[in-house]
Amino acid sequence: AASRALAELQVLAPQSQFVLAASRRIDSPGDDKVFNTERYRASIVALERTWMGGIEEGAEVLWLEKIMRRIIAANDLPVRVPFRVKLGKTPMINCFAAPHGDIYVTRGFLNYLKKNWPKIELDENNSYMAGVMAHEMVHVIRNHVVNRESFRQAIGQAGADLSPEQLRLTTRMSEIEADREGLLYMLAAGYNPNAMVEWMEKAAADIGDPPPAEDHPTFDERVSYLMDFWTNEVRFAWQAFEMGTEALETAGKLETKDLAGARKAYDQAIVELDRYTRYFRQSKEAWNNLAIAQAKIGVLEQAEKSPLGKWYTPLSVEKSVAQALPKVERKKRGEKTDIVFLERAKESLARALELDGKYHRALVNLAAVQTGLRDFDGSKISLAKAAE
Repeated sequence: AASRALAELQVLAPQSQFVLAASRRIDSPGDDKVFNTERYRASIVALERTWMGGIEEGAEVLWLEKIMRRIIAANDLPVRVPFRVKLGKTPMINCFAAPHGDIYVTRGFLNYLKKNWPKIELDENNSYMAGVMAHEMVHVIRNHVVNRESFRQAIGQAGADLSPEQLRLTTRMSEIEADREGLLYMLAAGYNPNAMVEWMEKAAADIGDPPPAEDHPTFDERVSYLMDFWTNEVRFAWQAFEMGTEALETAGKLETKDLAGARKAYDQAIVELDRYTRYFRQSKEAWNNLAIAQAKIGVLEQAEKSPLGKWYTPLSVEKSVAQALPKVERKKRGEKTDIVFLERAKESLARALELDGKYHRALVNLAAVQTGLRDFDGSKISLAKAAE
């Protein structure tokens, strides 16, 4: 979505400084010309004075920065981003990121955490705070804020209309991406990822969702997408360690009688263990087993030239990981949760029908989904097409 929006902007205003800024990856936000202009610095000063009610140097900043550094270290985040935490005096409940790397946490947000989770210490081990901070750090790493503002300003310069829905979709996808990657950030840093879901459910009840015209998804939508990500990607990746290790053991047994089969099994082990380490970066056992599979491919390539030709792999393989998979679940389903999934089902069926407009089962299933969405006219049309 972001790529399509940017491509359209490049046609409307190819020389816009905002389009040019969004078209490249910012390698060093702290040194970027945009962030060092007087105009930008003045906007930050105004933001801190008005929205934040001023910045305070409270003791909380110390443990907030410890959370930030823990997330950075665990995820090998690029040092090019000069992350810094700032505590705003305002009682407003909010956290957000400035594009150059400052993460703003309000006094109101800390008070909200203390009020709703009184038994959880406000310190560097607070998973609720870590989840929100990880989310904001993803926004900076992925240049979400820069891209959003670039799109908006370039539209004004171009004097032409870009579909508001396209920009809305871009920002919605940025939020979903920040949730997903933020969850992995906090998981790698040893925080409980369920805190992110619990915080969103609580915020939906206490703070409420953004107005329909806003470009943020609702909290219920965010929880639904996050649970989908956890169930279908993270938990699936968790199983990859076992599958990769089994492939390693199979390959070891095949080496003496079927080198081609062994090579294929080692390739499969690499695929599975690589998938595991992309989601669980802090598993030393997985990295060890991945290295074995990679090394064995190298040994097999060299055949008898390698001094490791007689290396007995099973003695080196880790059979399990020390890390345990946390439990992530939603305690409460929002009123629109069923609508979210029905809409997604409708989109999937639409994709199937793009490939084959007469696909009978998809038409019947679409009619059922449309009935669930109270689109009775659409349901009748789908059934009529299925009967043709």
